[in-house]
Amino acid sequence: MSFEAAINYLDDYREKRSPALNNEERQKWFTTPLSNVGQLSTDIFDSQAENAEWEGLYTARTSNLLLLESVRLKIAFLAGCRRDVRMIFSAWSSHRVRVPLDHDRFEYMRLNFHRLRTQSLKQVVETKKNAGS
Repeated sequence: MSFEAAINYLDDYREKRSPALNNEERQKWFTTPLSNVGQLSTDIFDSQAENAEWEGLYTARTSNLLLLESVRLKIAFLAGCRRDVRMIFSAWSSHRVRVPLDHDRFEYMRLNFHRLRTQSLKQVVETKKNAGS
């Protein structure tokens, strides 16, 4: 459930964030109806359900490696989102204009996202190769 909640949250976030990125309105750091940042980690980007699912599949010694891999990718995605949220909200006041630090933060998150995507692709390729042997 939390993976779907995270995807829905991110879609909604992009919709609300685009006017500010197009300079149609003032920048805001918190565009969610949640009352605090901690709720993003516990309510939206929590991976307890996925962790339990992965552990259940692993301890059952399932032969479906692709299913195990898909759950692992969900966990990695959610963990990356939690890290990004912590990074975004380490900023100054909640309503302000962009500063050079924002561009550095964005670049850091973009690089980490691409690193995660590359690692995930590599793992999927290796899993499919091993499943086919």
